[in-house]
Amino acid sequence: MSSHQLVQMDDRAKRLLSVFKTNSVLIMKGAPRGLDGNRLLAIAFNHIAYDPALLDCTVSSIVGGVFEAVKLGITIGGPMQESWLIPFKAKGSSGKVATLIVGYQGYRNIIDRGRAVIDLHPRAVHVDDEFDYWYGDNPRIQHRPKMPMPEVEADLKAVYAVANLRGGGRQFEVLLKAEVDSHRKRSRAGQSGPWVTDYVPMALKTAVRKLAKYVPKSSELLARALELDENADRGVDQVFDVSALELPSETDPEPSSAGKGLQDLTHRLAGTQPAPATPPSAADIGDLWAGDDAEHFEE
Repeated sequence: MSSHQLVQMDDRAKRLLSVFKTNSVLIMKGAPRGLDGNRLLAIAFNHIAYDPALLDCTVSSIVGGVFEAVKLGITIGGPMQESWLIPFKAKGSSGKVATLIVGYQGYRNIIDRGRAVIDLHPRAVHVDDEFDYWYGDNPRIQHRPKMPMPEVEADLKAVYAVANLRGGGRQFEVLLKAEVDSHRKRSRAGQSGPWVTDYVPMALKTAVRKLAKYVPKSSELLARALELDENADRGVDQVFDVSALELPSETDPEPSSAGKGLQDLTHRLAGTQPAPATPPSAADIGDLWAGDDAEHFEE
């Protein structure tokens, strides 16, 4: 860590950090073999601690969503966009719950580890690209992109995903932009979160998810990701198994500073250096769970 800026957490983030530290060993054990559960957990917490809307969600939904992502072996937030936690109003309550949304990179990660395919390629087709496809007894896609390829909604014409299957053969799915937008309209998350901030990646995810239904499922992870994602789209409550975790009662009184998000406190720094524009990187918080007192990150 090259500098010594302190990014202070509000009381909600500190409370949540305590919950994660208490349950970290059990959560990290849920990670697929060969993956670093500590890294997945640290990246997830960094994403949550910088989002006041997520800090307003129930602790059980936040921890449950993170636990589920760790078991799937995908990151929450961060540059890979493998998944997001999105806050929604809870049914029959004035409170909020965190909902896990799997991104196309998350699906690629899970499918690659499942080893049912040799490779998987999602692509965006832009308005000036040469593009044609056909089905029948010899299905094929022809796509000649025109460079450069801006990743903006207005320039999108279609998306597709192609998978070369390990057992032989090829599977592909094509969705025109109108089909993508139809899917978006049916989604509870269609007007918030990544559909607003990352439209093209979400369009690619729609193609990958459709293709995933036809990919041989060598493990339960892909089926579980599809189930969670489809429930999120339909507005059906995601059921996370947190029975083995030690969680505080949701009726416990919130800290007095609960109305202020972490971003409101970043001006409290050591020295006179300006507040950082972005949260610390995953590398900076790799030892997040070390020590007995972690009330700040050093950058």
